[in-house]
Amino acid sequence: MVGVIQDITEHKQAEQRLSLQSSALSAAANAIVITDRHGRIEWVNPAFTKLTGYSAEEAVGSFPRVLKSGQHPPAFYASMWATILTGNVWHGALINKRKDGTLYHEEMTITPVPDAHGQIAHFIAIKLDVTERRQLDSRLQQAQKMEAIGALAGGIAHDFNNILSAIFGYLYLLQQEITANAEAQEAIAEILNASNRAKDLVQQILTFSRQREHKRELIQLETVIKEATKFMRASLPSSIKIDLHLPDDQPPVMADPTQIYQVIMNLATNALHAMEGRPGQLTISLETIQADEQFIKLHPGLKPIPYARLTVTDTGRGMDAKTLERIFEPFFTTKPLGQGTGLGLSVVHGIVCAHEGAITVYSEPGRGTTFNLYFPSEKRTQPLPVQAGSTELKGRGQKILLLDDEPALTNVLKRQLTRLNYQADSRNSAREAIELIRENPARFDLVISDLTMPEMNGLQVARALQELRADLPIVLVSGFTADLKIEDLRAAGICELVDKPISITVLAKVLTDILDGEVTPGRGERSSDVPNSTN
Repeated sequence: MVGVIQDITEHKQAEQRLSLQSSALSAAANAIVITDRHGRIEWVNPAFTKLTGYSAEEAVGSFPRVLKSGQHPPAFYASMWATILTGNVWHGALINKRKDGTLYHEEMTITPVPDAHGQIAHFIAIKLDVTERRQLDSRLQQAQKMEAIGALAGGIAHDFNNILSAIFGYLYLLQQEITANAEAQEAIAEILNASNRAKDLVQQILTFSRQREHKRELIQLETVIKEATKFMRASLPSSIKIDLHLPDDQPPVMADPTQIYQVIMNLATNALHAMEGRPGQLTISLETIQADEQFIKLHPGLKPIPYARLTVTDTGRGMDAKTLERIFEPFFTTKPLGQGTGLGLSVVHGIVCAHEGAITVYSEPGRGTTFNLYFPSEKRTQPLPVQAGSTELKGRGQKILLLDDEPALTNVLKRQLTRLNYQADSRNSAREAIELIRENPARFDLVISDLTMPEMNGLQVARALQELRADLPIVLVSGFTADLKIEDLRAAGICELVDKPISITVLAKVLTDILDGEVTPGRGERSSDVPNSTN
């Protein structure tokens, strides 16, 4: 008997290493592709199938060009091949297309693999799906851009409100002085109409920039939607149908019904223009979703609570990627000149964000547009109560100090208060006004101060005046009041908060209430109420 014994330990160890390497490649979370020198696919791991939708059987024997999205020029791929064919590693980001036609972002590293003679025999490509990360980055950039534009818009609105305050003030005086001149009264009425349109535009800008406060209450979204669509049906052409999916068991949301109505009308108007001249369908649906970890990751700032999702879909012409990037920018519009201000969608964005919600949009050219709006189903923040205006009342000769850095405003308001039988003095410097009170704390019965001024803001002025005279009534005037907190107003001794442009009728009522003792100076309270935002 002849026996041959051969030591195969190293061979077994090599097999184990190869098996481990093969298992590691197959189990890798990133997609891995191995091609020959010419780019023909020889092997893919399961992660590749999960990422692209192509099975291993479909991929092997084909070329990576099946993933081309058409988003990159030929020079991009030429540069990639030039790099790897010289034996260098290529790393970059690109947009590819899945089997179902959807696009995705990936970061890819391609490494040349030489054979025993040092010649390139294969390429290994490792692909990392970064679609979600890109979406988050895009949303963050959009949020930062919208925040910057909102701050700019708020600043413009503040200055514009000052201009409007002067216009309304002098128009009021002019009306009183030429009551017998019918033609002049007609002209003034036209100027007032134009000024009111400008005032509405400012309010839209403030809504967009989230610097306008509104009254919120517990409402059923489906009720507001039905009211809005009832109005829309009368104006829509017969070729456009409205399809509603509004379950009755949806939880309420804390929202301003007027603003929600405005959101629906703006989105519907946008959809109508997109479907203009062709048959179409507008679909509005409502459902409740629970925000999970994945949802919050895609919408930073939202909370793990139930949200009402309002979906508005049209069958219009759709939008391309470049248009989608800009649709929420103020004054951006694709409509012809004179057929839109470009504020509609930016106002929608501002309203949704002010309600601590989120908005997303999906659209493709020729395939319509879908907006998804998310509103929290519960909200504990209570709004400031709003006091309605009343008939004009006159004073009894009380002394009032006016403080605003705009001389045009103090001049016209001084004349208006004089007509109301008050003795008014004015200053355009906060420090001068404080010094005037310091010299004689009992000189004035009330102070009216602007909020936004260069030296000191209105709250700082109020605190300084309270130190000089604790019972001195102070009225704060501002073009936007959403960021003001009740506690800050009370601590500064503010009795009332009045919006710009100032209505002299409203101001007359405020002054009468304060000087008649209905509002307690230094406490910021009207009977049992808190400081009011007077519209």
